[in-house]
Amino acid sequence: MRLGGIIKKLEKGFITMHDAAATGQELAVAMMGLEDLEGAELRQAFLRTLEASEMTDILSNQMQYAVELATCRRELLFEEMHKLYCLLDEIEALRSFGLCADRTAVEELERAIKRRFEMEPRKARIAAQQNMADWSNDYWWYSYWDQA
Repeated sequence: MRLGGIIKKLEKGFITMHDAAATGQELAVAMMGLEDLEGAELRQAFLRTLEASEMTDILSNQMQYAVELATCRRELLFEEMHKLYCLLDEIEALRSFGLCADRTAVEELERAIKRRFEMEPRKARIAAQQNMADWSNDYWWYSYWDQA
């Protein structure tokens, strides 16, 4: 999505957590090439929109969703593994806007993700290869396979 479309979403407000998290991730990627001042203004606009939409708990919500998906007792469908990577990207974007998570929650998330990767390595690798982009190369969940 182009920056103009993201700005329109910010002006309109968010209806769902999914929409807010996806917009945050899109904005974080779009801001990579912006000047500091312009990026700071967009960051503040995003945070104001979250507050106005009563979604200030979005980071903990997305983290809990990722943990629940990762700790599911059955094998994940490929689409669910893909969603797990999308959630991790969204969580990282939300954190880049200054939203903070409890250290214990972050550790729980990382443990759950690593366990899921170990349970379904082939599916996780394929999803990682399909989801990785230039901007996400350094995220641990994409480089996990280089370390394992």
